[in-house]
Amino acid sequence: MGVNVKAYFAPGTRARNVATVAGALLGLPTQWKQFEGFGDSSSGHATNNAGVIANGQAGCAYIVIPLAGIDNPAAKAIHKSDGANYHLFYCYEGEHKEGGPEILPACIPVKIALCAELIRFFGGHCDFNDCDEQDVDLRVKPNPLRRASDGKEWEQLQQAILAVKPLTQKDINKYSNRG
Repeated sequence: MGVNVKAYFAPGTRARNVATVAGALLGLPTQWKQFEGFGDSSSGHATNNAGVIANGQAGCAYIVIPLAGIDNPAAKAIHKSDGANYHLFYCYEGEHKEGGPEILPACIPVKIALCAELIRFFGGHCDFNDCDEQDVDLRVKPNPLRRASDGKEWEQLQQAILAVKPLTQKDINKYSNRG
């Protein structure tokens, strides 16, 4: 049995976007939120209340995903750190050779499914089980939109985030023999 899943994102992947996509995968409803003071309907972003909270360690944060009352198999299967919220440890600068951010959750099927879908969205690579002989179980080319900060690319990234569907039991079951 593995200890951790290791998901290594392509450099330039932003924590706020990882938080929003992770929340959507765990069943939080994602919606469009206007930026304050902008009248233009395109001046906003996808959001779902998944927050990024610094934990006091240099270069790391917790992504806090509120799952109380979320009726989704992934939300029900994942361990809530404080009974209602899932805390996903996020390192801004991973120790892998590509140098992008990384997450290292426990090696259980729901967290493997979460990491695999995050890597499919943003690009990078994932080791589903850090105790087996294989270091890379999934590799995906970096999503060129992961660095978007304005203009048409930003809008495309936000629309892609809004289109993320929650994990299903079938998605989770694909990894039942990988932990």
